Amino acid sequence: AIVMLCIQYMVGPKLIEWQMRIRYITESENPRVYAMVKNLASGAGIPMPKVGVAAIGIPNAFAFGRWKSDGRVCVTEGILKLLNEDELRAVLAHEMSHLKNRDVLTVTLLSVIPIVLYHIAMNNLYYGRYRRREGNNSAALIGMAAMLLYFVTNLLVLYASRIREYFADRGAVSLGCAPSNLASALYKLVY
Repeated sequence: AIVMLCIQYMVGPKLIEWQMRIRYITESENPRVYAMVKNLASGAGIPMPKVGVAAIGIPNAFAFGRWKSDGRVCVTEGILKLLNEDELRAVLAHEMSHLKNRDVLTVTLLSVIPIVLYHIAMNNLYYGRYRRREGNNSAALIGMAAMLLYFVTNLLVLYASRIREYFADRGAVSLGCAPSNLASALYKLVY
């Protein structure tokens, strides 16, 4: 599980680029979005991330990358059409805060625990029957305990993810975006 997570962490950005059909832009191609990201990166004190536009009509924005110097901030074509200038800046500030706080790394590391517990549970519940024939009945108990801990730790990872979202919202406000712009952007994205 740990090896697979390491591979996912290293290969993940390329997979996201392919799946989301991301095209990285230069300042001359989209000066408005590029300037927003550049100003926000400077305000956040992080290196300038790559700026991408995903050829998708669904309104969304996201940040990813393995570390701060490998950061990428992307918007979809749909969000560029939907939000006004202030709302788009607030959404980009939210994504920049994810990069600044290393949220991708944090959630990836936290998710190792439930994945390991899941493998322990599956190994003991389904493959433990061979050990039970030899008189060792503890495999089922270990498997059930690991499955219960898997569900609990999975909920804790989801909770940590929500906390990271809160910190990203707070980070957007600290970068000078009005909370009302975040709220109206979210309202538009949902409805």
